[in-house]
Amino acid sequence: MPIKVVVSWSGGKDCMLALHRLFSQPLAFEVHALFTTYCEESGLLAIHGTPLSMIQAQARSMSIPVDLIPLPDQCSNIEYENRLAKYFSKLKSRGVDHIVFGDLFVEEIRAYREGLCARHGMTPLFPLWKLPPEDVVPQLVAAGYRSIVCSVLAPCLNAESLGCELDHHFLESLPAGVDPAGENGEYHSLVVNGPLFRWPIEYLQQGIRHEGPYRQCEFAIA
Repeated sequence: MPIKVVVSWSGGKDCMLALHRLFSQPLAFEVHALFTTYCEESGLLAIHGTPLSMIQAQARSMSIPVDLIPLPDQCSNIEYENRLAKYFSKLKSRGVDHIVFGDLFVEEIRAYREGLCARHGMTPLFPLWKLPPEDVVPQLVAAGYRSIVCSVLAPCLNAESLGCELDHHFLESLPAGVDPAGENGEYHSLVVNGPLFRWPIEYLQQGIRHEGPYRQCEFAIA
């Protein structure tokens, strides 16, 4: 029997590549849903700045349910974990106890996720773990996906990178010291088309939002 999983979903390249790998193993995994946390006041994903409407558009195009978990503005870690605990309880009632994350190599993040899942009887899976960062974008492009930069961390990258397509030209343009997968938070992305999509995500780039050290695209569904 395939393992029922939910996928931690930001709409970006890493979780997309992880999802793509799951669908390449249909006898091993059954994707029950995506799940996304977002700020209930703004309707945006933290750090990425992606509007909830874009996440919902991705889910519709891929015909995959998405579970939405609202978080208060300035959410404490205690409140974050409390809300996830309630979600995990619902998952287990549906017969789902495995969660897929798209992390690559940051040990502290993996350890935190493993501890959180263990406390609530969930099993984390990391299908991209130790994938070389320089291989992420090329593998995604080779698989047929199109993604764009939705958020950058100043001063690692400037706002001119927002909206750029992730391809070999983008990778070649990255300054020295910037992780090619943005795994240290230098940039975040949004996938807008690919093999799992029944139709592309049509969007408008309306401006730039300043959110602390981040510069984010202001997106809207076209």
